Amino acid sequence: DNIFMACKADCQRKGLPPTKLNTYGQFIQRVRRNLHVVLCMSPLGDAFRTRLRMFPSLVNCCTIDWFSAWPSEALRSVAQSALSEDSDLKIDNADAVVDMFKHIHMTVEQKSVEYAEELRRYNYVTPTSYLELLRTFKYVLVEKRSEVGGLRSKLQ
Repeated sequence: DNIFMACKADCQRKGLPPTKLNTYGQFIQRVRRNLHVVLCMSPLGDAFRTRLRMFPSLVNCCTIDWFSAWPSEALRSVAQSALSEDSDLKIDNADAVVDMFKHIHMTVEQKSVEYAEELRRYNYVTPTSYLELLRTFKYVLVEKRSEVGGLRSKLQ
């Protein structure tokens, strides 16, 4: 009812008779004017390319924001928070590990640019790939610690 009354007032302001059809038209105009949709897609793999071919309006009728690479301080901050959020990890040389993550990610970014220049093929290095690197490290660290702990208990 509130929406109908607001759209009816729009009709009256524009000098249109407040019929159901005109009111509905005003509603549709409001929705078109105020509705914003955000789609987030990873450019990795064939799925993105296939979607763009299937739905060309994603390129023609949309604003595409390509996000730039993270600065080194952001990489450091994300790695530090990811490693400190799990109290079970307890890494002795956490700063060196964070620097290693940062170095790996930035090196892969540089090599991806060289790869694109030489072979004209693209390897996208995204924030998601950095987060996946951190997640994989934490998983492997926990697995290896439990494996070594099991072997240590067998020897004792």
